Parts: sequence; C-alpha cells; structure tokens
Amino acid sequence: MSASFVPDHKASMVLFLDRVYGIDNQDFLLHVLEVGFLPDMRAAASLDTVAFSTTEMALALNRYLCSAVLPLLTKCAPLFAGTDHRAIMIDSMLHTIYRLSRGRALTKAQRDVIEECLMSLCKSVLEIDRVDNLLQTEYSLLHISLSAFQLLTNHYERCWKYYCLPNGWANFGVTSEEELHLSRKLFWGIFESLAHKKFDAELFKIAMPCLCAIAGAIPPDYVDASYSSHTEKKASVDAEGNFDPKPVETTK
Repeated sequence: MSASFVPDHKASMVLFLDRVYGIDNQDFLLHVLEVGFLPDMRAAASLDTVAFSTTEMALALNRYLCSAVLPLLTKCAPLFAGTDHRAIMIDSMLHTIYRLSRGRALTKAQRDVIEECLMSLCKSVLEIDRVDNLLQTEYSLLHISLSAFQLLTNHYERCWKYYCLPNGWANFGVTSEEELHLSRKLFWGIFESLAHKKFDAELFKIAMPCLCAIAGAIPPDYVDASYSSHTEKKASVDAEGNFDPKPVETTK
C-alpha cells in the first residue's frame, strides 16, 4: 500500500484482494493491517479537525476506508480472535476506528459501516482487558454518540458474568475493583449526560438498553470503597475508644 497511491486506487486494490483472493490467514491479515490499513486509518483520524475534515483528501480517505477497508475487516473479524501476540496493534486499531466513528464529515452510511465494524471486532476480540482499555478511553472522552452506546451495550451484555459473578467468567478470571469503579463511573456519566440533553427518541431508545446493561453487570452488593469512604460518617469516640454521643445543638 504505497503512499504514492491515492485513496481511490487503494480502494480498488483492496476490493480486488477481497473479491478475487480473499483473506483467510490471520498472519497475512495482521501484516496488511500493520503496513497498509492502520496507517491509512490513523491518517484519516488525524485529518478530522475543523480545518481539514472537509478537504478532498479527508473525504477521499473516508470513502476509501468505508467502502473497502472496514467492510473487509468486518468480514474478517473472526480472524482477530487469539491475537494476544499483537495486542498493542489491535488496541491501536480499536481506538483508531472508534476515533473515526466520531468524524465530523461522515455520511450516515459511512457512520453505519464504522459502527458495524467496531461491533464485529469487539465481539471477536474476546480479551476483556483489551475492551476495558477502550472503555477507559471512551469514558475520558465521553460524549453522547450512538456508537458509544452500542459498544457499551454489546460489551456489558456479553460479559456481564465477568463483572457480576463472584467467581468470574470462564477463563477470564474475576473482575477488579478498578473495573467495577469504571463501570459505575460510566453509568453515572451517561445518566448525567442524558439529564442535560433535550429528549431525542432515537438517542434514548439506544441509551436505555445501555444503562440497563451496565446496571445489570454490576454486582448488587457492590459498594465503591472510594465513594463510601467520603460519605460514611465516623462515629464519635473518646480517648479510650468508647462511643461518645454528640447531640445536635438545638438551643439556638
């Protein structure tokens, strides 16, 4: 994928690769992703600024990625299972695609393609800690978007046993206090964001299942230690450790 080719040329080559040869080998897919697809996705994400998002190059990259690259990645999503040995690159891919989903100059069809690709990849990438890394970035950049809600709903509906059951889920182990804390922050962050938005039927239709999925994944007996430490009142005791009641002043 030489830099001398324009996006339209690259789109034709990717479509030819997919339709004539196909990709059924994980190593080949990861190689093409590393040397070709990922640099182009990063370039498209870097052009998503007020000044450059509507330039010919930015729009051409969006067309190329959404017509050829992302549909191919969606089709090949099962090949991303068991890619621990390339974890850094896979994390970068997920973060970059998520950045693309927030593009300023995307058409509705292009946004749908990006969201479908992101959902397919997250379903195939079974490593929970990898998706958690994406969710942490998502919380730090939290905004009201359909792709964010769909990603969160998919993750928590699929992995609720990992968060909720005391013995964890399958081979993924037991959730950590940090992950539960992040889940609580996501829930209240979304709840408070929606509270300040005007009613939008489409938005709330997707947001409500997301809130339900997060709430259903959090253990019913979970108490955030950092939160409770600030809200719990310390009992008054004397020097010997005995309870020393201090009635409220009511004479004034």
